[in-house]
Amino acid sequence: MGVRDSPSESDSADEHTTKKPTKKIAEKQAEKQAPIDQDDKESAKLGEIARLCGIVIDLFREAVFALGGTSTPKGTQISLERSRSALIIWSDDHGIAQGRFDHIFDRSRKLRRITVEILSRIGSVLADRMFHSSDLRRPIHI
Repeated sequence: MGVRDSPSESDSADEHTTKKPTKKIAEKQAEKQAPIDQDDKESAKLGEIARLCGIVIDLFREAVFALGGTSTPKGTQISLERSRSALIIWSDDHGIAQGRFDHIFDRSRKLRRITVEILSRIGSVLADRMFHSSDLRRPIHI
């Protein structure tokens, strides 16, 4: 009573509980991973322009957030926010980031090329300015 009958019985019981996660822990880990996997699956279904548009919108959001409270002129911040809003409106109106326009891009190589070119340039300018700006000291999460 209170004393181990044999060291091997209790040791193996301890090893068994520490090596094997309980079913609840495994279920919780699966629940946490599910939204990430779901996002990856849905992103994989989207065309390259839909994904690129989503990335550029996220980059804009981060740029606007990062410039808040810096010495960047207010007019520049407002201009950046307006550009971000214009891109979001364009994307929402045509369903670009949601992939609803992918079939059009599949049929028109010229439209696809021009759209990729424009979105890439916007993203490149944003990234270049963000990473080289002395006002941006916070880490950027895209």
